Amino acid sequence: MKINNTNLLDFIKKQFKLDLNGYHGIHNWERVYENTQIVAQHYNITSEVFELFLILHDSKISMLTEILDELDEQKSNKNKG
Repeated sequence: MKINNTNLLDFIKKQFKLDLNGYHGIHNWERVYENTQIVAQHYNITSEVFELFLILHDSKISMLTEILDELDEQKSNKNKG
């Protein structure tokens, strides 16, 4: 993952209230980064907005939202099987 502003990333990590390795943590940020790169390449866009979005999109997420998202994913996985 390429982040131009490591100071911002460090600040967000320090402020992040949930587990950095949890559902909305670093691994999710990497998935969002990969998806934004696909969109950027498809539309031939170069923008720092994508990188800022991947860092900030879950930066203030609450524990309740994390639990609800995990339950929703579990329900979805049960419906697939």
